[in-house]
Amino acid sequence: MKIVVAPDSFKESLSAELVARSIVEGLRTVWSDAEYVELPLADGGEGTVKTLTEAVHGEMVECGVHDPLMRPIRAEYGLTDDGRTAVIEVASASGLSLLAPDERDPCTATSFGTGELIAHALDKGVRNFVIGLGGSATNDGGVGIAQALRYRFLDERGESLGSGGIALKGLTGIDNGNLHPALPDATFQVACDVNIPMCGIDGSSLNYSAQKGANREQAEALESALRNYSRVLDAYAGRGVSEERGAGAAGGIGAGLLAFTSATLSPGFDLIAQACDLEDHIRGCDLVITGEGRMDVQTEQGKVPSGVARLAQKHGKRVIAFCGTLDASGGDAAARFAAIIAIDSLARDEADGMENAARYLAQVAASFARDWT
Repeated sequence: MKIVVAPDSFKESLSAELVARSIVEGLRTVWSDAEYVELPLADGGEGTVKTLTEAVHGEMVECGVHDPLMRPIRAEYGLTDDGRTAVIEVASASGLSLLAPDERDPCTATSFGTGELIAHALDKGVRNFVIGLGGSATNDGGVGIAQALRYRFLDERGESLGSGGIALKGLTGIDNGNLHPALPDATFQVACDVNIPMCGIDGSSLNYSAQKGANREQAEALESALRNYSRVLDAYAGRGVSEERGAGAAGGIGAGLLAFTSATLSPGFDLIAQACDLEDHIRGCDLVITGEGRMDVQTEQGKVPSGVARLAQKHGKRVIAFCGTLDASGGDAAARFAAIIAIDSLARDEADGMENAARYLAQVAASFARDWT
């Protein structure tokens, strides 16, 4: 029996590699003679750089940038295609995982550090970029990235705005008179982890800012600020970039990259699945296993488990999902899977589940294999 194990990471707990390894460890206690293919995946968020760079035997580059609170940090990006292409994930320099829970504030957090990674690669002569969106701490519409590339965002007095999404309530104009000189020659392929617009009930602020630390009042204030930003941004771009699928990814960075670079947006899962030859592996296997930290209604919005399930269904393969927690109101997601198995029933509390996720995954995988047999 050949089993493809292709999960995403369990955010703030386990990398995709450790998720896959833990699942296989548990399955192997029952199915010792099976052939296992471990394919750690990502959807544009954490793990995108490592997955894509290793798939094509690239190299990692480290440089100094600023985190979402403008503190100096070191961050990495990948170089592929003999140094001609940079693979950058927003999570590396502007990620939620860089902040302690009590530091998270999407009203003021900035994506500036991600722009610094882009500028560093431009200075090295890179002109092709793959940017992974997902896992961001920000809700600034990509303004921080653009500021690092020398765009200026102006208020009604012609003065530069500060950092963070809430500042965009005062935006009246955009100045591109002093851009990084290499930016016009660069191309950007943007890997989105969700396909939402920037504004509205399904958009960045109202749908995702709570995960980044916003309360209800702050989420509504961010929505108002981004609506003002969308008007200025769409006028600047000459088209409705804020309404495009994926524009709201990573707190609106998708829309910003559409307006400020020659970007095209694609589902992050599709880019990574192609690089890893996922469909070929699924075509020749007997069982497919995937998973992510939390499965809920957002799983269907471009996340790894839904993409894996789609390919499994295409080739008539059964697919099982393991997760940290399962939201019973998960929409149509459950219909795609032969089973969804959560580890939270084994944990004493959320902290225990996060800390011991690898052990619990191995346990539920072994239990599944015994029952399945």
